[in-house]
Amino acid sequence: MTDDYAHTLGRVLVVDDVALVLRSLVRNLRRVGFETHGAHSAAEAMEVLESHAIEVALVDFKLSGQSISGPALMERIRRDYPTVELIAITGYGSTSTANEVLKHCRSIFSKPVSDQERLFREVRQAAEKARTFADSRRFMDRLRQQAGSDGSFGMVGASPLIENVRTKVAMMADKTDAVLILGETGVGKELVAAALHNASRRSKDPYIHTSCSSHNADMIYTELFGSEKGGFGGLQDKAGLFERSARGTLFLDEIGDSSLKVQRDLLRVLNDGTYRRVNSQRLRHFQGRLVTATNRDLDRAVADGHMREDFLARIKVHVIQIPPLRARLDDIQALCYHFLALFNEEDGTTFEHITLDALDKLRSYQWPKNVRGLRACLRRSVLFARDRYVVDIDDIRLPHEPDPIDELTGGWLMPDLGVKPSPSQPAHPAPSPSAFPASASPAKPDNDGKRFDLRSLTIDMAELCELPWQEARDEVIAQLRRVYYLRQMARADGVKAQAARLSGQKASNFKTALKPLGITDEELAMAKAALEDEDSYDH
Repeated sequence: MTDDYAHTLGRVLVVDDVALVLRSLVRNLRRVGFETHGAHSAAEAMEVLESHAIEVALVDFKLSGQSISGPALMERIRRDYPTVELIAITGYGSTSTANEVLKHCRSIFSKPVSDQERLFREVRQAAEKARTFADSRRFMDRLRQQAGSDGSFGMVGASPLIENVRTKVAMMADKTDAVLILGETGVGKELVAAALHNASRRSKDPYIHTSCSSHNADMIYTELFGSEKGGFGGLQDKAGLFERSARGTLFLDEIGDSSLKVQRDLLRVLNDGTYRRVNSQRLRHFQGRLVTATNRDLDRAVADGHMREDFLARIKVHVIQIPPLRARLDDIQALCYHFLALFNEEDGTTFEHITLDALDKLRSYQWPKNVRGLRACLRRSVLFARDRYVVDIDDIRLPHEPDPIDELTGGWLMPDLGVKPSPSQPAHPAPSPSAFPASASPAKPDNDGKRFDLRSLTIDMAELCELPWQEARDEVIAQLRRVYYLRQMARADGVKAQAARLSGQKASNFKTALKPLGITDEELAMAKAALEDEDSYDH
């Protein structure tokens, strides 16, 4: 998740001409964490859409006395803002009305909306879906721009191995046969699949991606082929991924995890281009291209009875083998500069250089997680870098190495995991208070007894270590970023240009990083008071 979304569940537009209903929906959605905008008319709704990155629109089906009806507004949103997810609200429950609304949106609620929890859940899921589509569109736009400008297809590096991958992408892009992409975890199989689509005549058609390992056998079947309403389990009309990808590209990652039943029906699609929805006898036709990927040994899977031999033969008409990062260590320098540029754009940092010693250290590692692991390592390293412009060898923290904060505390901040130290590795004693810098000293309560702390992060290490590493790291970074920028703004008395100078950043980068934090005037005032208290306390 990027910083743009760090402090909101989603950006929502509510359109209703009844003021009381509008105020109630806006208030309730804001209360649970959605960034919500209200509009009394279609004209106001379009103004909001033009000025805000809306992800979900809740639209009143019958806008009384409006020049544009609810369904017409939905159709216009669908046409002009295709990544926005639509939800209808109506006081008219007839079947014809419902059917008309459902053509334009993902779900329908009747007035008054009594099941608030269902509404919140539906809006959150819609926002997540819209966000995924928007991210995919940005990814594809960036890839298309890169492919058009230098022919790299978004693949960073100049080693012979990566040049071979680029050559195969160019040669196979306009073929209709299936392509199998092989490679270890983290090498960039999705990047290559998207490049195949983007470099082809299908680039204007949909590019759909799913992982066979993210669904159980029954779910992936319905997800791929769709379903007809009725039958056992209360199935609904649903277009599957084959139907949604139309003449475009359907990318199935982790194909080695697919069941034999799914393989059988995928084989029929590959052989004659036909498939059936679940609970339907009607044959449908797939005119797009199937691209698959895996990190497994598929020949072994055939020998073990987990994959059909005839299916494997059909998906590996063309094969692209992506090399592991350890086999193309000369590309690490280009990858590092590529990632530093991305971090600067995303976080407002100013890194311009990585030293030769730092690069040598990175090249000395085997990178079991490949390019994905390198990016995570570099992200972690720049967080603790001592210089704002240069990443040096002492800043590099390989995946097995501790963070500087862990070194400072000797591991003392870790919770008791019930593991006793061995005689050769005695327990670290708790460091004395003098071991901590002033910025890590305990917080002081304000006049109301509440803590407004600019000296330390409010992190419960025991709770933090219950999270997966990625989530735990993101939590620390999010807290650090918020405290840091709030403190700089307080020091600069709210003047962004001055705060940018204090932080050593360009004003534009500082403002970009500050905006998604949503710091309020009240928070800034409290931060200023906290700094004044620090000064009086220190003296």
